[in-house]
Amino acid sequence: MTGTGHLLTSGSLATAILYSAGIRDSHHFLPALAVALGAALLPDLDTGTSTIKGLLVGREKRIQTDGPVLINTGHNLEQLVFRIMEWAARLSFCLGLWLIQAVTSHRGALHSAVIMVGLTAVVALLSRSITISLAFGCGYAMHILADMTTRRGVLLWWPLSHRYFHLLPQKWRIRSERNLALAELQIILFFTGLASLAFFLPARWFVVCLATVIVGMHLLTLWADRRLQKKVP
Repeated sequence: MTGTGHLLTSGSLATAILYSAGIRDSHHFLPALAVALGAALLPDLDTGTSTIKGLLVGREKRIQTDGPVLINTGHNLEQLVFRIMEWAARLSFCLGLWLIQAVTSHRGALHSAVIMVGLTAVVALLSRSITISLAFGCGYAMHILADMTTRRGVLLWWPLSHRYFHLLPQKWRIRSERNLALAELQIILFFTGLASLAFFLPARWFVVCLATVIVGMHLLTLWADRRLQKKVP
């Protein structure tokens, strides 16, 4: 799914979950929503064309040209040191991305529930805020759910299992592209409509409804895939 698709689906569902949890005043809600949107893009660090890489690093060309430009600048020492630190930070981040991409494939380890829980625990320890940790977990989880509607699916239980999980039968799965496709817009509208139930249902019933829909979609996928395998000679 595209970065725009992840922001829309994660933003709507994270808003619904935060609203159901009673986090409604702007002083707590807006920072939590920002964290959720950032977490919604985080799992795509395992691909070189992700939206989050473009936002944090930019193009590789800039890192290659910053070095020579620094030597010829006439700025004062403080500005020169700041530019060197910025260049070093960008280079370190790119090296970290290269390491992630070398260790795991796209929609692999970073799209697993194990990593999601681990990172959410780290955020909870660092922030010491239930609101921030809940928002981070919601944004990250919604990214995984959205990618489970694609043709490839995700390694949900990595490293315990190397099986790809899906939320839609094979014929209904969307194809990941750089531009929003009709199938992806349908998924976005579906999750947005599901999120709207939070404003009409009590919190406990919204959580039950959300869990029921997700489990039901997965069971429908298993049934459809097994039926398709039986038809194949």
